[in-house]
Parts: sequence; structure tokens; C-alpha cells
Amino acid sequence: LVTKPLGGHDITLTINARLQNIVEEELEKQVIDTGSESGTVVAINPETGEILAMANYPDFNPNRRTRADYPYLANRAVQHVYEPGSTFKLVTAAAAFEANVVSPEDEFDCEGGSITIGRRVIRDHKPFYTISFRKVIENSSNVGTIKVAQLLGERPLWQMANKFGYGSRTGIDLPAESRGILRKVDSWSANSYGSIA
Repeated sequence: LVTKPLGGHDITLTINARLQNIVEEELEKQVIDTGSESGTVVAINPETGEILAMANYPDFNPNRRTRADYPYLANRAVQHVYEPGSTFKLVTAAAAFEANVVSPEDEFDCEGGSITIGRRVIRDHKPFYTISFRKVIENSSNVGTIKVAQLLGERPLWQMANKFGYGSRTGIDLPAESRGILRKVDSWSANSYGSIA
């Protein structure tokens, strides 16, 4: 007795093979050149959210999975939590614009590149003095961004981070996605406020 197969469903990948190859090669090169332990790259189409490339280095050969070192079996792009660093300045900027507490040409005294928040001194990568908010973002000034966040307040900053999806899963169809961490404002310290902004 022969049973005819049932029609299946299509699987359409969004990965761009050419871009994936470039990402893998460049990531390996950068990790080796910088002496880093590891690296991760995710290339996303900003219009659709489609993943165009995703790579981790070091990685493993899936055909020889039993020979792989345990830490490299995880897809660190979706399973590990990491600090967003200076990319989070865009969240602070978005919150400040939405609350109308700043415009691009408003000027901020960046105090020569350092500010004390709580018991911690936070520095810029080079000294800045009075610059526009546009320049604060262009130059990734920690001091200028903190001053904007102080005008904004903690709760609006937290709310914008929540709107951006920090502390939530994206729903990507890959196993063991991490939610990330976005602590409630009540658990922020004076030190964490400067770091978060």
C-alpha cells in the first residue's frame, strides 16, 4: 500500500548568504586582531526586522558537534545577556525628544569630559566642553548624555527602554532566547542611573 505524500509548507530564510559569509569572515578577523575572547554580529533589515546575517566567533562545526567546546555551542546572539554600551544613548535621546526636554541644538556643558554620579566618576573618550545635543550623540559623549538623562528623569528613561524591548524576548524562532535585563526604577542606584543613560 502506497500513501501519497501530503503537501508541505515552504520555509523562507531571510539570511543573505553573501552577507553571512562577509560577516563570518570579518568577525573572525576582528576577534583575532583585537585579542577578544569572542564576538557576535547580527545584521538586521531595519525596515522589516528580518535577520540577514548572524554569526558568533569562535564557533563550531555542526557536523562535529561532539567535538565542540561547550561554551561555543550556544548561539550567543540570542542566548547571552550583554550590556548595550553606547548604543543605549539612542534610547536616552529618543526619550528626551519624546518628552520635549531637549532639541538637537540645545547646548550642554560636558565639563571637560568627566562627571561624578554617586561615588563614580564617568568619563568621555576625550574632553568635550560646551556642545550641542546633536554633537553629544555624534561624539558619543557620556557626560552630555547623562546631563540629558538628568533633565529627563529615571521613569521616562525606563519607559522608553521598555518600549524599545529591553528586558523582553523578541520572539525570534531560535531556541533559548534570553529576555535580557531591565531592572525596575526602584532598584536603580545613583551609580546605575549614570551607567544606564
